[in-house]
Amino acid sequence: MTADIHIFPGDEGDWILLLDATNEEMQRGLAQQASNELNLLRHKLARAIDRCLKSGGGAEAAGELLLLPESGERRDVSFLVARVKGFTSYCETECAAMTLKTLDQYLRTIVDTVIAEGGWLDKILGDAVMALFGVFPAASAPPYQAAKAALRMLEEVEKLNELRHLEHQVNFKVGIGIGSGPVTLGIIGSNRRRTINAIGHTVDLAARLEHQSRPNEILIDAATFQNTEELQSRFAQIALSADADEGPTLAFSSRVIG
Repeated sequence: MTADIHIFPGDEGDWILLLDATNEEMQRGLAQQASNELNLLRHKLARAIDRCLKSGGGAEAAGELLLLPESGERRDVSFLVARVKGFTSYCETECAAMTLKTLDQYLRTIVDTVIAEGGWLDKILGDAVMALFGVFPAASAPPYQAAKAALRMLEEVEKLNELRHLEHQVNFKVGIGIGSGPVTLGIIGSNRRRTINAIGHTVDLAARLEHQSRPNEILIDAATFQNTEELQSRFAQIALSADADEGPTLAFSSRVIG
């Protein structure tokens, strides 16, 4: 049993009040466990790369898994950013345990979809997930993989929302941005931790598209749209507001109303 202890001074001595905090402690423990599991997933993927690089084959062994030389290279990829919209204001009023538990449900749904569609989990930052497509060998082009993952992501989040609605829990929507094009891709880090890193305009573009996306909306750039094959019918051309540095952006939107 866990208890909160409150001490109140009195004329004839101090009063001690014990309040049962067992349930709150269990909730905090579950929330922390969920958060740890997300981090472990990232670390597991990172260790897979590290083991590959440290094996007898070195960069050659890594290439078999990642098709990426240890020295790095310029490569055409698709970068996806997905964010749980409106979560920042929610966490400012909700208790820590419920905040982490809720965030875990949404991030886990997003991450599972990325992995199921052959993407690489780049990082989790707060309420956002960043992923790369084009790292692992695949039969489909990276833009197609990313667009397919994004569409499936909205479907999976909607299924989660239906379950949360039955439990009278608040629902959230996801906004997604995808950019496709060349990036500098390589494996960086120390001997204790190595991971894939991507740098370039494509990464920044995906982040900007996500920032301008509405709840339940996927925004993709023209390079992504041109390589989405039969998925093109799910997107419509739009013009986004001007950027201070680059001006208006031509994009394509797929939005689920609801």
